[in-house]
Amino acid sequence: MIGLWCDALSGSGIGIRNTTSKNSTSATFLVNDSAFSLLRYTTMTNRIVAAALHEINESSESKNTNTSSIKLLGLNGGFEPSWIESVYRGFTTQGIEKFFNYSCTAQSMAKCANKRVQCVVLHHEKGLINAYAQGEAQPIYPSYYPDSLDELKRWRSTGLNLTKMPSELNMSNPDQWIYGKNYYRHLISELGFPLLKIKAFQKDRRLENDMIGHMKCFRMVEDSFFDSLQYPLREDI
Repeated sequence: MIGLWCDALSGSGIGIRNTTSKNSTSATFLVNDSAFSLLRYTTMTNRIVAAALHEINESSESKNTNTSSIKLLGLNGGFEPSWIESVYRGFTTQGIEKFFNYSCTAQSMAKCANKRVQCVVLHHEKGLINAYAQGEAQPIYPSYYPDSLDELKRWRSTGLNLTKMPSELNMSNPDQWIYGKNYYRHLISELGFPLLKIKAFQKDRRLENDMIGHMKCFRMVEDSFFDSLQYPLREDI
């Protein structure tokens, strides 16, 4: 997956052109190919576009751009330790340049060649955070149900109240969203979480599934559902 993203970014000129050029892309979004959209979700695009415009204005006015304004926003991640999951991410111009310079060098990509996915998680997800200054990279939702009171308070400071979770959830029994269990269902029903990871071993028995080898694939809606979605126009993104 890292190689595919790097190829796409290289093809669009990322990592080659001057980031202050008027032809530079102001906002870039990377979405995992196993992410299934459940609803129209604009929080990511709105926040990154606003941050990108702020970044452009700072550059055009020759101000100091080495501030901690947001440059990478991830749908999922954590604060302790700080990291951004790769399922859905948005970048400003400076943010995508930092991603490219960290992830897309021959040396960086070789680190996980012919290795398991855990290497990609450690190097290209958790390690990526080191390419950004404090405050430049932030998640919107926690990948796991927080395992400490400090973590709960940190998420509350972002406007996400996780204290009213179902009784089945507790800090001693961490639950990741991709498994489709109690934590995921709460994110969907109460907190507006927009995605399903269709390649995950989801445990929600409300979903239909087929077996393909050892992988379960799910359909939550009929094909007609996609015709009813109000996708944003290109000029609005």
